[in-house]
Amino acid sequence: MYQRILLFLVLSSLWIFAVIRTQPFHLVDAQIHRNDYLNAILLILYNHSTNFIGLLFLCIGFYAYLKKPKAMIVQRFFQLMCITGIAITYAKLSSYQIQIASSIETLAISLAPFFLMHFFEYFPIPKARNHLSFFKWLTLIIAITITILDIVLLTPWAATLIPIMIILNILISIILCSYFLSRQWLSHTKWVQNQLRILVISLVLSFTPVLISMIQLSIFHLPSVPYEFSIISITLFPIALAYLLTKQEIINFSYLIRQLFPVFLACLITSAILIGLLQFSTQQFTAFIVGGGIFTFFYKSFKHIEEKQMVAKLQAIQQEKQHIFNQMNSEAFLPICAKRIAQLLHKMFDVEGVCIIWSQPTPAILYDSGLFQHSPTAQQDIQYYLQQQQNHTEILKQSLYHTLPLSNGTEINGIIIVGRKSNFTKWEKEELTLLKNIHVEAVQLFASALTIQKIDKITQEAQQTSQQLTNYNRQLLEAIEEERKQLSLFLHDDVLQQLLLVVRKIQIGSVDTIEQPLVETITTIRTMCHDLHPIMVEDLGLGLSIQSLQQKIQQQHAIDVHLTYDIDDERIPSFFAVHLFRMLKELLNNSIKHAEATYIHIALYDKQHELVMVVADNGKGFAIPEQQTLHAGEHFGLLTIQKKVEQLDGEFIIESQFNQHTTATITLPLKWSEQHVH
Repeated sequence: MYQRILLFLVLSSLWIFAVIRTQPFHLVDAQIHRNDYLNAILLILYNHSTNFIGLLFLCIGFYAYLKKPKAMIVQRFFQLMCITGIAITYAKLSSYQIQIASSIETLAISLAPFFLMHFFEYFPIPKARNHLSFFKWLTLIIAITITILDIVLLTPWAATLIPIMIILNILISIILCSYFLSRQWLSHTKWVQNQLRILVISLVLSFTPVLISMIQLSIFHLPSVPYEFSIISITLFPIALAYLLTKQEIINFSYLIRQLFPVFLACLITSAILIGLLQFSTQQFTAFIVGGGIFTFFYKSFKHIEEKQMVAKLQAIQQEKQHIFNQMNSEAFLPICAKRIAQLLHKMFDVEGVCIIWSQPTPAILYDSGLFQHSPTAQQDIQYYLQQQQNHTEILKQSLYHTLPLSNGTEINGIIIVGRKSNFTKWEKEELTLLKNIHVEAVQLFASALTIQKIDKITQEAQQTSQQLTNYNRQLLEAIEEERKQLSLFLHDDVLQQLLLVVRKIQIGSVDTIEQPLVETITTIRTMCHDLHPIMVEDLGLGLSIQSLQQKIQQQHAIDVHLTYDIDDERIPSFFAVHLFRMLKELLNNSIKHAEATYIHIALYDKQHELVMVVADNGKGFAIPEQQTLHAGEHFGLLTIQKKVEQLDGEFIIESQFNQHTTATITLPLKWSEQHVH
């Protein structure tokens, strides 16, 4: 903070000195008296054009530094704007052959190339350090040489050499910066390319007129455009940089413009009134403006200090909130939270007492202090305040106390009663703001209390789900391994033995007897293929495949199987039909092996754009397992169906009664694409 105040005083002193020495007060007053008001203003603007342009640079740089003093890009931007602003401010004054002004201008304009390259090392692309570092220090050496020549050697040849070295230094920095920015063009996105284009164009357009004017005057000794006119073009550069810094969200200069525009209009109107109507002298007007500026600066500074104090208090509230969270547990959270909030209120305000009540499920005092512990009247008032607060979610001023509701948006879960101040004074605006902030944090903390048990419950359920998935994956791997084992045994014991038998018969010449073993092998392989993947479903459709399965069960197990199939096969995608067929086989397998049913009814139908499959049997039934016990070995098939139905966004319901029946119902949406499963 003090560093910024010192910088402001130094920069403002340098600028005010240049303004006063550029045109003394009595000369300005003479111009105003000799001309009409408008012409006088134009003459003042002409005489102080470099001062105003320099002020633009200084203001842009200082504003950026105030906003982000620790950002490297902003620090370098501030340095570049300040050194360039000082050089421009003292440009016209140095032409009056004032030694100190000339030395300041020479020093500033010599260092400007160094700070220009220093800035472009990190903006807009932080990759230029290795490329520009050497040349940056070269420009610094040239600047130091120029300064030494200007101070030590007061000879004609030095006066001729210094402008040439300054021009050379500026040319080196501009050419190298433009070259580097151009090199980055092809390797970046369009957004970065647009920024590079703006930078290069603004760099060239800003400094070219100044360089041409300096070369004409210093090297060729030709008449040129007055310096105060050529310097106007250089304003493009800070405006372009400010625009790019805003685009990169480093500094929001658009906000500054919106703030300063009404101030600028007010200054113009004030100037017109003071000089045109009240006939203020230039000295009086300058004193008024400088005094107003100093007052504004110190007012903003003290306001900033107050804001920092408020921020510190708000940070203390946040730290206390974090401390409460660190002590949080499912059982003791409410009392700890209430105690810490009450202590925070006593720390922030000198109040007579604090009482915190939690009304869920029944009203109970979590913590009380001060007069609420010892005053029977205060204890009696608690119920009244609680009733009064029920219909209000904002802070209420009730009699001697402030009541802060603890609500979840729809209902009041509790209340914080804050006693009056111990010195019986009125609550200040700042204190009420802090009270509102504490109220907001307290509501969040107590809202956490309502969810903490839910979090514990969700955690337990998540652990159970994780255990289920672990068991399911283990059984799934075991099932896959068992299936591979059965396939291996089938190939080795059945297919391979049959083929060896055929080879043996061919070797002994019994060709006539090999047909039967080959036919049996083909049939066996076809059956196994159908078990592994129901190709028939894809070839014939779901309806005919289920009818075939129905006949097979009736023949092999002597079970009466009734089928009701009321759905168009064309509406069912092939992958969907395969999953349905596999789930149906698993349910039928349960009815045959476990339920020992003698009658099974299968129904498939379309119900409001949903496919419903029902498998009911008259078997012995079983106790329907809860989801968390489906991982048991005997329920692995049901769990597999459950997982598949969930994957298809469907519903799986089992109803069963001992020694009576079991009914399994699967409901699936028909609007499906194959990406849902794969």
